[in-house]
Amino acid sequence: MVDPCGKQVNDFWAFNDADLDEHLSAKHIGILANRSSNRPGESFHTNHRRLIPQPAQDTCGVYELLTASCEQHRYRLNGRLDGHPSGSDNYIEVMTRFLGEARCVPQPVNLFINVAALPDGRVETGENPSTPSEYAVVNAWIDGVAARSRFPQQCKPVAGRYPTDLHVGIYKAA
Repeated sequence: MVDPCGKQVNDFWAFNDADLDEHLSAKHIGILANRSSNRPGESFHTNHRRLIPQPAQDTCGVYELLTASCEQHRYRLNGRLDGHPSGSDNYIEVMTRFLGEARCVPQPVNLFINVAALPDGRVETGENPSTPSEYAVVNAWIDGVAARSRFPQQCKPVAGRYPTDLHVGIYKAA
């Protein structure tokens, strides 16, 4: 996954192709890692506590496991009108063909994002440090279905206040 312009956050989801009830789980990753973010090379796990994709390279080095994908309810709280695109809307649009009617959006793993859990318990979202051409490589250990959405978020500095493209390549092992 490549951030060609910089400052763009990437919501990332993955599912076991043989059992679509098994999915990448930010909460399970956090519990197994004992922290609010993962590091390149550390395992990503499913809600069944199995290895699914694993980050192999990450030039930006920041991603987190706390933030839910944005949706219409959040935008209304931020004073936005209905119809503003959201990560959850993007997920539902794409994943419906694989999962049927997608009613529940799992919490994504968020790549290229600067979120800190502070000692007093607050969560603070800072400026996105991703620069043009930052990338993450994720190895898949089981056959699966993956989805990603750029942050269409313009209410906060998390994605530079201006959504840009993300590029994805899929490669087979040699």
